[in-house]
Amino acid sequence: MLDVSRLKHPAAPDQGAQPGDKIIDLHAILGFVRREKFTIIGSIVFCLGLAIAYLVLAKPTYVASADVLIDTRRLELFRDESVFQPDQQLNTGAVESQITVMTSNEVLGQTVDALNLTEDPAFFEPSLTGQIKDLLGLTNDEPPTEEELRLAAIRKLRFNVAVRRIGLSYVISISFPSTDPVLAAKIANGIANAYIQDQLNTRSSATENAGDWLRERLEDLRRRSFEADTAVQEFRVANNLMDVGRGTATRRVSDQQVEELTTQLTTAQSKVAETQARVDQLDAVLKSNAEVVGIPETISNEIIIRLRQEYLDAARQEAELSARYGKNHISASNLRAKMENIQNVIRTELSRLAETARAEFAIAQAREAQTRRNLEVYIGTANQASKASIQLRELESTAEAYRALYNGFLTRYMQTAEQQSFRMTDARIISRAPTPTTKAAPKTSLVLAGGLILGLGLGGGISILRALLDRVIRTTHQVETITGTPCLGILPRYEKAATNSARADSAENPDQQITRAPTGVQALAVDEPASHFAETIRAIKVAVDLAGISRETKVIGVISSVPTEGKTTVSVNLAQIMGQSGKRALLIDGDLRNPSLTRELAPRATAGIIEVMRNEVQPTAAAWQAPNGTFDFLPAVPGRVTASTSDVLASPAMNAVLTAARKAYDYIVIDLAPVLSSVDARAAAMLMDAFVLVVEWGETQTEVLTETMNTSMIIQERLLGTVLNKADLKVMRSFEHVPDTYY
Repeated sequence: MLDVSRLKHPAAPDQGAQPGDKIIDLHAILGFVRREKFTIIGSIVFCLGLAIAYLVLAKPTYVASADVLIDTRRLELFRDESVFQPDQQLNTGAVESQITVMTSNEVLGQTVDALNLTEDPAFFEPSLTGQIKDLLGLTNDEPPTEEELRLAAIRKLRFNVAVRRIGLSYVISISFPSTDPVLAAKIANGIANAYIQDQLNTRSSATENAGDWLRERLEDLRRRSFEADTAVQEFRVANNLMDVGRGTATRRVSDQQVEELTTQLTTAQSKVAETQARVDQLDAVLKSNAEVVGIPETISNEIIIRLRQEYLDAARQEAELSARYGKNHISASNLRAKMENIQNVIRTELSRLAETARAEFAIAQAREAQTRRNLEVYIGTANQASKASIQLRELESTAEAYRALYNGFLTRYMQTAEQQSFRMTDARIISRAPTPTTKAAPKTSLVLAGGLILGLGLGGGISILRALLDRVIRTTHQVETITGTPCLGILPRYEKAATNSARADSAENPDQQITRAPTGVQALAVDEPASHFAETIRAIKVAVDLAGISRETKVIGVISSVPTEGKTTVSVNLAQIMGQSGKRALLIDGDLRNPSLTRELAPRATAGIIEVMRNEVQPTAAAWQAPNGTFDFLPAVPGRVTASTSDVLASPAMNAVLTAARKAYDYIVIDLAPVLSSVDARAAAMLMDAFVLVVEWGETQTEVLTETMNTSMIIQERLLGTVLNKADLKVMRSFEHVPDTYY
């Protein structure tokens, strides 16, 4: 059997192509368009007609648009900076949220109420579906309530309004379509106004609620701040923690007293040390019996200084006199006595100074001791005050916190109260919707283009669906793929021709024992030798001859899947072409159940293949010769088979008849029964050298042909090829290339 995977029609895509390969068969596409041109053109005309009818009947629609800016700047009247303060950057989510607000029930409901749309007949103009419901009586007879009308108006607004952001800006466009241009502009502006009013109401309500809450908090904070300040003062009085000074220099009394006593103690200690040092110095001078010149100047007073000066003057004079007159001179002696007297006076004065210093030292010590005792008392008091000051600081912190909260809330409350009287939102209308003057829909060019595209799509879809549902054989590639054998040729469709002059209709010829000669399509290969039909029959003969080179192919069984596919016509024409070539050809009617070939060629035959197998007549006596002598015909007389026809065709007697015929004829063509109608062809398969399968173009389904090939392995192995019969060449050329007649 031929390898099916290696068979490929030239016009078909490569079966070995990879799934990812893109093969565009322009010939197949153009052929598909040619086949389905009437369907596609009809769909286009139909859809364009609908589009034109829509353009004629549809009312023009006008679209009005208003633009709203979401201003990111915030007006601040109560700050020292610029009046307009930049707000946080808006993101896409924030803008989309405002779009949702614009289409909310609250905003749309305000629009309905403000424009009184529930009583506007132009707004509630019934749609096409509503008109159809009215005609069919499907509407509710009960009149709607006011609330139902309002909800219906809101739903209609939401369904028709288009709210979108313009690019990446903060501008939102509100568009509304209507058959009334004035109404379209009124509704677009109404939605924008309702949105602004809703923003004002929302902000005013929020500010009012915030003011009420701030007022309540202020009262509470005022009370708490007063209570905290009172607690601080009471604690100060109870713990003697009064402050002195003003502003940031305030201190507790106890702390100031400790600081002053500490300073006094330091001064007293310094005084004690100073007086003690003076006493020690004077005592040291007195004990040393030092001369006047050896007395330190630090312990001298005016008397000692004067006496010392006198002493020094006397000493100078004494030295001069002693040097001039000698030490024993009376003047020198008097001066020395004077000097001794001065020195005694100085010592007496030093003793007095020492006593005075000792008295001052005792006083300084007593004062130091008293100051130390006072300091210890006040330090104890300060320590007690320090412990109480910790709790005081906590009370002061609490009071300060309440005071700061109160001041902050008071400031915010005053700003809120001022803002309540200043109504402003973050949005404003930057472009109100004017009354549109040009219609937005329907657009003639767009509707016509849509109708054209819809028509193309509809026609293409219907055509593709028809192609997908078309399961019949229409190309040679199909039969080659299913059968695994080549398609030997294509037989065009011919109408049955009337009897021509060469036909002896119903005229018997006793010499040749023939009643009817092949006429019309049965003799087409002979009558029109240059036709496409005759060329295909000759191609079958050539295939038989080529196969006969390697094996014997004298006995050829002509089969089909089901009746009326034209196997009988092919058998008659093939026998005539074979006989016309100068060879001896025998045509046998092997369709014992329905011997249509016998009814056409020898309707009055009384003996045939059955009688020959039974040896009731000789083959030469049962055979009928064609008028032109191209072939002999062995009929099958109806009603002569008593056993199963399949057993008869597979019997040794049939084998003997064919064996004898092989010796007498060069070609034996047997018209067998359809493969799927009976088992006769399968039963006789072993006696056939080759098979030719006739397939009716445009009628035989692919599943039927597949089932035929699966019925018998012998038929598959001995099948020379297939013939497409009754083909409409004009239509077939849209599927694949079909050559014209050479002549």
